[in-house]
Amino acid sequence: MKKKIITYIFSSDDVKKDFLLYEEFYREACKKFKKFYFINLTRVIDKKKSNNDKKFIKKNFPKNLIIIEPKNYKSFEIFLNKKEVVTFIAIGRELKYFRTLYILKKYNCKLLINLSIGYTGQTNFSFNYKLSFKDKINFYLKYLLFKKMIWVIFRFLVLINFFPKIEILFEGSKRNVRIYNNYISKKINRKFPSLSLNYIKNIKHVNFRSFERLLKQSRKLETKYIVFLDSGFGFEETTQFDEKITIKTKVEYYLSLKKLLIKLSKVYKKKIVVCLHPKTNKYEVKKYLDNIEIKQHQTLNYITKSELVLFHDSSAILDAIFLQKKIINIRSSLMGNYYKLSNKKYAKDIKIPVIFLSKDTKIDVKYINSFFQNKKKLYVSYLNNFLTFNINNQKKMKDKKNLRGSIQMLNIIKNKFFNS
Repeated sequence: MKKKIITYIFSSDDVKKDFLLYEEFYREACKKFKKFYFINLTRVIDKKKSNNDKKFIKKNFPKNLIIIEPKNYKSFEIFLNKKEVVTFIAIGRELKYFRTLYILKKYNCKLLINLSIGYTGQTNFSFNYKLSFKDKINFYLKYLLFKKMIWVIFRFLVLINFFPKIEILFEGSKRNVRIYNNYISKKINRKFPSLSLNYIKNIKHVNFRSFERLLKQSRKLETKYIVFLDSGFGFEETTQFDEKITIKTKVEYYLSLKKLLIKLSKVYKKKIVVCLHPKTNKYEVKKYLDNIEIKQHQTLNYITKSELVLFHDSSAILDAIFLQKKIINIRSSLMGNYYKLSNKKYAKDIKIPVIFLSKDTKIDVKYINSFFQNKKKLYVSYLNNFLTFNINNQKKMKDKKNLRGSIQMLNIIKNKFFNS
């Protein structure tokens, strides 16, 4: 009989980034299982070696979290062949992942997805009506004819059981759960249970990542810094809706941002910290934001110590919402069509203040301070409606172990796959 194991299969240039994304879950999983495997396929899929931070891994990773980096598909299959695998996956549906998906089906791996981060992104079609006629043509050519075609092929291969389905999707956003449950395939399946059209078999809402991260936050919250959450600039997922970001646009954007941050620093007499997106090139940003402290992979730490948190669109803002920090939405036309719509998301749901980025941006401190006089009412409705089972549960930390997303997920996984 094959040994049953739990793994996380992904392709990344640095496993540190993947570990930190759901650190609490992996630590908890390593307590529940003798071994937890990180299977990094970057050599196989992307044909490149990972650039792992070995010192960080040795110091911070649980000892029973085993990192495996197969050199080729053959060695990957040899590993799978010896085990009965229940695995989280973080691989896409593009052509380059097709062989991996076929192999996962071949060895009957049970697939899981962890989206307990609670982030509600934008759909590609959200941007279509905002584009000019020329940009719409470009959108249809690049997205509908190419990506949509690949998606249709992918769904067909799932339907004929050539690719595996997702056994369970763990979702931290109530809004996303509602969206999934309203998919046409879900509606058809409810009316005709014998038809199995769904790519995702089961969706489980769990308390979102910030709920867990911050329940155990024993440090007293501080107000030492003004923190800016970087969203990345010119990533592939955003530039498909825009022309390529020029150096001139970058310079103008960072110059406007720098001026705003310096103004806020003087007004509030607080130090500025820019927390970079994991994909952002730190050394490039330093060229534009010289004399401003820049940090990467330390976002939560600085949010807990912030007076103000500024952002465009970032999943990390959920930490600030949970901690009821003062939050300001920053917008700029320089960022293109994607962010033109995406930047409005949280301000629409929570009605937080907005600052439009320009060379002569004015700051109304009295308005900002008065706006946040009653922060609890401002955020509780959003948290209850879109994220948590009950935000009041955070008050009694010792009694809320079973409300942590990691515990909820692991209990479901243990019962479904490991208790036979």
